[in-house]
Amino acid sequence: MSSTTSSTGTSLLLQTRDSSGSLHDLKHPFQQIPRPFSRDPLLSGRVLWVQNFRSTSMSMMNDGAGQAFRDTDVTFFGNPVARLDTAGIASSAVNPGLSPDPTSGIVFKERIQNDQQSGGVFGLDFWFAGGSANLTVGNIFSCHLYNRDGTTWHGGNLWFDFTIGGFPAKTRVLYSQAGPTYVPLTPDSNFSANGHTCDPSITNPLDRALEWNNAKLVVDFTNNVYVSARMNNIDFTSQIKGKTLPSTPDTSPTSAHGGVWFASQNTTRRYLHVAYFVFTDES
Repeated sequence: MSSTTSSTGTSLLLQTRDSSGSLHDLKHPFQQIPRPFSRDPLLSGRVLWVQNFRSTSMSMMNDGAGQAFRDTDVTFFGNPVARLDTAGIASSAVNPGLSPDPTSGIVFKERIQNDQQSGGVFGLDFWFAGGSANLTVGNIFSCHLYNRDGTTWHGGNLWFDFTIGGFPAKTRVLYSQAGPTYVPLTPDSNFSANGHTCDPSITNPLDRALEWNNAKLVVDFTNNVYVSARMNNIDFTSQIKGKTLPSTPDTSPTSAHGGVWFASQNTTRRYLHVAYFVFTDES
């Protein structure tokens, strides 16, 4: 913070210091990044894209079944969010699989061309909350980061399992390995997907505040390993760092993808909300 004094009084100027030590003025209104559990984006990777759903059009898209649309009835940090709605489509999946399945679930994603010959290191940071009052059974929600290099698909997934039971219900975070198999990370999060809902089909008042959760996944496509993972203030890095990413032959166009997958395991309609995606280059 610096100050200037004139005949009309004293003015205060807020400033931020970047990783090289240079000072930058924070203009008014300055950008607010609602990531209290994340590392500072200026010090942790170069921000490649941000999707806060402020615009009436979304750059992220649903490349799968079901529906994903901008929701102005529920907001997060003053901005609209995206609602993921399974729309009665059933999936036979028992876990998120190797790569997000577009035939039976919502694949809500952004993609960028990746010209780093070494692969690079990328991070995905985002927020999510419940919605319908039936998320502690019969559904799968995960986030993913994957890259195609022209011959091979490499990718990492975090599965946020709302269905582990208990009272109150909790959420278990698991990561994918070859197979794919999913390995649980500890401890479980205290988030209960049915704790605060915004579901018009029930008689309780709609809770538009919901209960928001922050997550970040970082993967290394140069060495094809996980780098770090976190949900809220639970840091799983010591359990996941250096674990090998699943891979499979793939000659599809080369690009890096980041996003989430949501599916219902029966025809019951389910929906949840996501907000404020930040995709970073952490190389």
